[in-house]
Amino acid sequence: MVRIFQEKDFILKSNLEKNFKNYLIEKYSQEIAIKIERIYTLHNSIDISIMNQEEVEYWKEKLGAKLLPTGSLRIKKNKKLSDLSGFKEGKWWVQDISSSIPIKLIDNIRKMEVLDLFSAPGGKAMQLIALGANVTCIDSSSIRIKKLKENLNRMSMNADIFQTDFYDFKCKKKFDLVLIDVPCSSTGTIRKNKEIQYLDPFKRLKNLLKIQEDSLNVAKNFVKDKGYILYCNCSLFSSEGEDKIRNFIKENSNWKFEKFVKENKDIEKEWIDKFGFLRLRPDHLYNEGGMDGFFAALLKKIN
Repeated sequence: MVRIFQEKDFILKSNLEKNFKNYLIEKYSQEIAIKIERIYTLHNSIDISIMNQEEVEYWKEKLGAKLLPTGSLRIKKNKKLSDLSGFKEGKWWVQDISSSIPIKLIDNIRKMEVLDLFSAPGGKAMQLIALGANVTCIDSSSIRIKKLKENLNRMSMNADIFQTDFYDFKCKKKFDLVLIDVPCSSTGTIRKNKEIQYLDPFKRLKNLLKIQEDSLNVAKNFVKDKGYILYCNCSLFSSEGEDKIRNFIKENSNWKFEKFVKENKDIEKEWIDKFGFLRLRPDHLYNEGGMDGFFAALLKKIN
């Protein structure tokens, strides 16, 4: 006799580090922590952004991809990316759906002057350029700058590129938007970086929080009046996200927090929290294999 097993017959063996799992339970809930744990064991896909959004259906069929709610495509990780149709021709680039969402929440990007503080390898820079922005890219790593240039060349895109630490960047120009995809604990990426939770993200927070605070204070000097800072990272820790933005607003009276609206750009309502922050979790899009955890906030200079 053949016995048919159902999901309830199996016991999920915990793969999450104890302190990290306890944080997820305390911050979110037991149910969400369990769902994140299940997603953690299933990562076998990669997301891409299409250069020309009018060609999304074509590339969906061509690559045998799944169309995600915001226009990203999800493909199986069963081939070398550079061997896939359209890669060498610059028709698409690799970018997790979570990473692509913040820019999709901003209107009127065409002809914007944008400063991208931690630009390499260039996913958001390419997204901005594809939407018609003029982008200035900064990164301190020569290896990452090389990768950024390779990606832009493959996509036939142009940007002003500076290899420099953000502390040392000098420019008289003011920008409509400064993008800060800031270094962080990367705890939101555990689907594909399972070792992150074992590298003691809690101990690493002190230095990271200092960089995040400094990046905001540097960025504000390069923003035009009525311009914006888009602050984001792939952390699940509120100290790197919501708390950081609230503290910045408290200490800078000429800046205000612009809420993202729940009806915006095909975004699921639960992706925008009750305060108006974008707060994505690995268990979002659960039935499609999840996504990276991500945080984003938009700040406006009011005078």
